[in-house]
Amino acid sequence: NAASSFLSGQSSKAPNKKQYEATSPAVRDGTLRHMAAFTWKDLGDDEGCSFRLGDTILEEASVLFALAQVLLQKAKSEPLSEHSMLDVFKWLKQASGVLAHALDTIKEAGAPLDHTPDDLKNGLLGVLVDCSLAQAQHITIRRAQATMHANPAITHALIAKIAHDTAERYKSMETLARGLCGDRAGRASGRVGAYVMAHLRFKQLYFAALAYAMVGIDRVTSDPANLGYGLRDLLTAKELLSKAELAAKAFVEAARVIVFVDNLAILHALNDSMAALDDILDRARKENDSVYFKAVPEKAGVLPERMSNLSPDAFEPVPTHPAWTPAMIECFDPNKVPALHLGKVPESVDCCPQS
Repeated sequence: NAASSFLSGQSSKAPNKKQYEATSPAVRDGTLRHMAAFTWKDLGDDEGCSFRLGDTILEEASVLFALAQVLLQKAKSEPLSEHSMLDVFKWLKQASGVLAHALDTIKEAGAPLDHTPDDLKNGLLGVLVDCSLAQAQHITIRRAQATMHANPAITHALIAKIAHDTAERYKSMETLARGLCGDRAGRASGRVGAYVMAHLRFKQLYFAALAYAMVGIDRVTSDPANLGYGLRDLLTAKELLSKAELAAKAFVEAARVIVFVDNLAILHALNDSMAALDDILDRARKENDSVYFKAVPEKAGVLPERMSNLSPDAFEPVPTHPAWTPAMIECFDPNKVPALHLGKVPESVDCCPQS
């Protein structure tokens, strides 16, 4: 689900059965790389077509993509608790590393575009590399919030810096995702594009609100001289959280035609956040209005400098199996490749079991 939510609109119309069987693009480079075909569901295809590729290096990239989807699904389905957070954090970083290695593998392949499925050439993997890391950083914030009462090193200011970085990560993904998804109304890519953009916009606003809330709480609780500035930060957080609620509703609506989203959990969590923010804001206002009378600036200041040292967990490449000796390779003749029928697979063709 995490991967299929980033589909592209860059594919061409699938061929009919006659066109498909009449063509067989092939590459003959004297190696064993192009001697067999592999069929995968193309997650980047508008029409849900499968794609038959004839390149063992692209097959490796497809397997890596599938592995990343398994890790993302594990992270998504695991209930978050104090004990499970570290596992979810690990799976998200591993998924990001696997996807980054898949990108390197695709570059290594250097395959012609018409021999490559859309989901391996349209920027999808790059978006997922960044999104997996952003979600891992969300786990960092959740864990910091849960343990700050017992760890004096974790402060509101520290969480604000991490939340600021997370918001900027999602914001930077919007540009890439906008170019990835296209905007053709009425087509699958348009529906998925709306889902992607709504998701990223919601997360960007939510973490920006969290960053301002943390700065505001730090100010109103640390020094009365900062009370006016803290109130402005809290008011800004409330404004951003209100926008995040609207973005969340747009995200839930856009998701209906793509994947299942627990809209009640999302909206209830936002309502809880707003209630907590209102409580802090009301108490700070009463204190200021009755004791300190600090002026509240019209505009909030800049957020503290971003903070993050998060990076993907590097994927360890699998070495060539020792059975592939020079003598074994000599047993195959790369000049006798059968017709592989590469490219989009029409629904009417039952060519082979999918990988």
